[in-house]
Amino acid sequence: MDLSESVSVLNGWWWQDDVWRVALQSLGADCNSFHLEKGLRRLSDSANLHEGMMSTSCEYLALIGRQIVEEKGKFSTGRSVTKEEYVNYYVNYRDPPLALCQSVWQKKRVLIFLDIEYFNNRDCSNILLNQEEVLAAVEPVYSLIRENLLSLGIDHIAILTGRGYNFICSVPSHSPVVDELVRIGGKIEPSLAEKQKYPAFKRYKSVSEREELSFKGALRLMLFLAGLIIHDARRMSYRLPVEMSDIGDEGISLDLTMLTRSVDNSTCSIPDSPYVKLHFQKVIDPDVFYNTPIPIRLIRARGWEENFPDLRTMVKVRNNYYEALKHFSEQEGYIPDGSNGIWNLIRLYRESPMAYFHHVMDSEYHEPCETWSRSYRNYNAISIQFPHLAHIIYNPNPSLLQPDTLNHLINDFMDAGWHPKHIGGFIRAIYEDNQITDWENRFEKYDAAKWANGWVEILGAQRYFGLT
Repeated sequence: MDLSESVSVLNGWWWQDDVWRVALQSLGADCNSFHLEKGLRRLSDSANLHEGMMSTSCEYLALIGRQIVEEKGKFSTGRSVTKEEYVNYYVNYRDPPLALCQSVWQKKRVLIFLDIEYFNNRDCSNILLNQEEVLAAVEPVYSLIRENLLSLGIDHIAILTGRGYNFICSVPSHSPVVDELVRIGGKIEPSLAEKQKYPAFKRYKSVSEREELSFKGALRLMLFLAGLIIHDARRMSYRLPVEMSDIGDEGISLDLTMLTRSVDNSTCSIPDSPYVKLHFQKVIDPDVFYNTPIPIRLIRARGWEENFPDLRTMVKVRNNYYEALKHFSEQEGYIPDGSNGIWNLIRLYRESPMAYFHHVMDSEYHEPCETWSRSYRNYNAISIQFPHLAHIIYNPNPSLLQPDTLNHLINDFMDAGWHPKHIGGFIRAIYEDNQITDWENRFEKYDAAKWANGWVEILGAQRYFGLT
């Protein structure tokens, strides 16, 4: 099946009752059955769909597709919209339909997830051309994570994405587990807390401290889990390196980059949405683009249950929409409650060096901005201390957005005895220095302090991986 055939069939994907049932379940609705009304001319005319979507737990939706690229007029495939906007307008998009994701910001639950994926920063074509081979390379890491989650008693769902897997569980908002996640979350950057008091972008209300800190605590906990398994993952992945984020040209990423973002600026996938991002990569061969179908996200596993006998079958189903629809007719999209197992992981975390690192990270604040000219923005003095980093300090865009360069700088500063919070402060000061470079609107949408501190945690925490 080529792209044009794929698009033609996909135009009917969101007209299937089981697709919506699984989607709404994943979005947090209580939806054991679902039916679109007969005689609809447009999906937006469905009262059942409107009612189901309004009962979901997510605060907003995120959409991905070619149409978004054209509307925005730049290379950006994503847009966040309200649930009302989606069911009243965007749900009607075709050729192909828009991919659907949900906000991590939720009303009734906290989502906890770990994302792993294959990356190739030179050419993404093999991800579509050699899907079974790519997933086989990811398989040892997938199996290791599944084994650890299950041994801890963390009930979860494993979603096959375009390049890897999302492992997701939830915790009810009223659970005492959330209180522990809030404690692990530590502190909110003052600049972010100030922004979250008021509506902005897709936000129509303030973000509570509990919502932001439970999100941060959940990610810190998943960073700890990644640390527990990364050494074994590197040993088992004989062909490709395993890294935190996409460091290097090619490898497998344990992706915790949401630590650079806030809860109201973070999204995650749902299981039965088309995965269109691969067909909008800058580094993909046009022949591959036009001659490969758009894959469907599948539910590979739930709890102890695996849904496919082998990778070949799974790859076949993700590229055959009739087989994929049969798959979802037999599935539930509900995200399991992983509270009991998360308690077990929290107990391990509390006794770990990672918890100490987070304590150190939270023990100080960034220097006041009025002192930056004598501290973080004293670029000449810092370049003398780190002459091999001078080219990065004076030419930070895009270097200080790239994991490779950030990893080098953060670890060199830590080797020199810098406090990790002040490494974050230094990076933030550059992000907010408009005299050096133009970051476009990145740090209007995302908080620069949160972004900088997040990278310090992701990359600096590697020194504290493990239980001892």
